Amino acid sequence: MIPLKGVSDQSRERAGDFATVEAIQSEEFREINSVLSRIHGELSLPDHKELNENLFPWAGAEHPEARLYATRLWEYPWAISKAKLEPEMLCGDVGCGMTAFTPYLALEGKCKVTGFDPDVVGEGFPKGEFGVNPELLKDSHITFRECGMDALAAEDNTLDRVFCLSVIEHVPTKIAIRGIQEMARVLKPGGLAVITMDLSVSENVTSVSPLTLIWESGLLPAGELNLAWPIHRLGHFHKRGHAADVYGVVLRKDATEVDEKYVEEAGDKRGSIQRWQIPTNRVVIPRDAVALPVCDRLKLASTLLCKGYDAMLQQFLELT
Repeated sequence: MIPLKGVSDQSRERAGDFATVEAIQSEEFREINSVLSRIHGELSLPDHKELNENLFPWAGAEHPEARLYATRLWEYPWAISKAKLEPEMLCGDVGCGMTAFTPYLALEGKCKVTGFDPDVVGEGFPKGEFGVNPELLKDSHITFRECGMDALAAEDNTLDRVFCLSVIEHVPTKIAIRGIQEMARVLKPGGLAVITMDLSVSENVTSVSPLTLIWESGLLPAGELNLAWPIHRLGHFHKRGHAADVYGVVLRKDATEVDEKYVEEAGDKRGSIQRWQIPTNRVVIPRDAVALPVCDRLKLASTLLCKGYDAMLQQFLELT
């Protein structure tokens, strides 16, 4: 377990964890999955029972009525539990597709929900695994916007929660990185991004480290990260036999802006988001601070070299 500097003991909870059958067996997950299965049936969404029998033989015994794909029996209740939903929250589901999860946010969570998906069809179910038909979900009171995760159709600092469940492993690494930065952009300060992803490597799954995504996002883990791989693997992919491990992480947005001078010096970098432009947990230096004398600047530089950034910053704040 990695303790996170700056997180109080009271707020230390699991912000990152692996999917386990043990969690699926918990009473909380069972209750949520029962509601999800009901919604799944009411919307006549595709039944994954036969697929689960081949890939996850334990799923039928654990949740006989489940029509959901087996890994979702962990991902959906985990995300719902970690999101700490409240009525009227503004939520976004990135790569929403046709699942029971997005309607759950609106119908059970009483949230105002926007689904983002690059593949929107006008009739019937989308062909293949991905895409969404808004007409089939119209009774769920969800707003749909056709866009990729690398260019979310939402304003800055507007959403309380952003979900991205089992999407990142299906896109190229560059898109995944830009997508996590877009999620950071649209979140309100204090908002949470709840993300799950497959970690196994196969011909259809891109291996992206959760730690890389955290670094690129500029967001902070909302608690402790469990990086200990589970002893009992969740399941296996059908063709290759790779263990199907799923990881979830909850990230928090603390700030909204960085010093504009860095953006100006960077020039016009349209099409990419530079690291120094990404909001993160930082101490904001007053813009009207008095210029420091040369001797104080030298002391600060010496402190930075000898004791590090935190000590230099503390000394600077004392001087100003």
